[in-house]
Amino acid sequence: MLHLEQKSVQRLEQRQMLTLQQIQGLALLQLNALELEQHLSEVLEQNPFLEMVPVQEAVSPPVSSLQEDTNSPEFADRWAEAVFRRHEEGRDLSFNPDRGELWQYRIDSIQGEESLHSHLMRQLRAAVKTQMEESIGSFLIQQFDQNGFFTGSIGEMAGELGVPPEEVTRILELIKTFEPTGVGAANLQECLLLQIEAEHSNDNRLRTLVRDHFGLLMERRIPAIAKVMGITEVEVEAVMGRLRALEPRPGRAFSSGPSMYVVPEVIIQEVPEGRRTPKSPRYEAVLADRMFRLRLDGQALADYRQTAMDGESRSWVRGKTQEAAAMLNNITRREQTLLAVAQCIADTQADFLEKGEACLRPLRMLDVANRIGAHESTVSRTVNGKYVQTPQGVLEMRKFFSVGLASEDGEDQSARAVQAHIRRLIESEDKASPLSDEALSEMLNRSEGIKIARRTVAKYRELMGIPTKSQRRRFS
Repeated sequence: MLHLEQKSVQRLEQRQMLTLQQIQGLALLQLNALELEQHLSEVLEQNPFLEMVPVQEAVSPPVSSLQEDTNSPEFADRWAEAVFRRHEEGRDLSFNPDRGELWQYRIDSIQGEESLHSHLMRQLRAAVKTQMEESIGSFLIQQFDQNGFFTGSIGEMAGELGVPPEEVTRILELIKTFEPTGVGAANLQECLLLQIEAEHSNDNRLRTLVRDHFGLLMERRIPAIAKVMGITEVEVEAVMGRLRALEPRPGRAFSSGPSMYVVPEVIIQEVPEGRRTPKSPRYEAVLADRMFRLRLDGQALADYRQTAMDGESRSWVRGKTQEAAAMLNNITRREQTLLAVAQCIADTQADFLEKGEACLRPLRMLDVANRIGAHESTVSRTVNGKYVQTPQGVLEMRKFFSVGLASEDGEDQSARAVQAHIRRLIESEDKASPLSDEALSEMLNRSEGIKIARRTVAKYRELMGIPTKSQRRRFS
């Protein structure tokens, strides 16, 4: 006979856990310049010890080393004491009044609508109880595409954050209850079901159609749907009419609006001759100029410290100071990682920077990760949505990463470089007798020494939107 009982069992295990600061740092790393600026404006509303000032005024205590624990109360006290001492010595770290008008003009000029990320973050802060929950939720929201669909993996995120998958799933399920309804779904079917449960919970036919017969629905096989559901074709049309009232892309209302401007975060430039040595690289990566930077507000910290008399107030000041220190350190680490990746690109793609796309070399994120001592996923987050200003123009950082094809001299050619060769051959062909994919393959092998199959030529041609041989032929 089966005997069931409850008992407490203790066990010792090791588990790698990311600190709250590390989770926040990963989320910051994935933001592009515009998203980072918007995120910092939200941070400023919650932390009175941070301020945004012109770059010339942004003088703060040195950030910690990568090994220093900025989550410790000792670091927060020492860090705040450094700024407070500077304030007491007469150095004014508050906002420069001469730049106040410029700053206010910039704030007043922002006309953009609220983004989906900001909309969800505002609801997240009102729904969670701890900072850890907010950090996990923020990390999840970063994995939403512009339509509001969740594109990440629960298992991978849990492993990377060092938290149980059940905790990540719980926060994701919470986010799925936010507005707009349907956000956070993994696919269109789940998105529609979330909306049906929230807005048409009594419509069983609509739920059955989407849940059980989604494949037939996508193919618009109305007679087949009518047969399996046991209703008439007219009734199926009526159900589908109610389905059309749902939003297949819940994030669409936020992604529409004014065009997004591309803001390069890094500049890859040629090293001046006066600083160049025979062994130094030809190109260097530097951070793009910025008008404003985040720093600790020494005046606010001094005022709060003078009025914080009881233990609870002092604890609050210490907590906010610790958050400010962690934020500034995370921003610095973000910039360091961005520069390290950009410098690897500059070192590898020197020929491309000088001569153009045909000289683009193959480069994998794993190779860059090994060179800078980071994980491949860190490199992926670093280049995601980021742009770099180069001698060849402003380019997305992902453009520099591609696989390679072998050539006769043993040197790999990047897939994009091969595409550039194909485009050049097609542009110079006789329009009355265009080149076939087979002919292009043979010409690349003969003239460039690139070994490429006909089907690979066809694949690259389609990726570039170039028609087939018969479609390119001109008779006059």
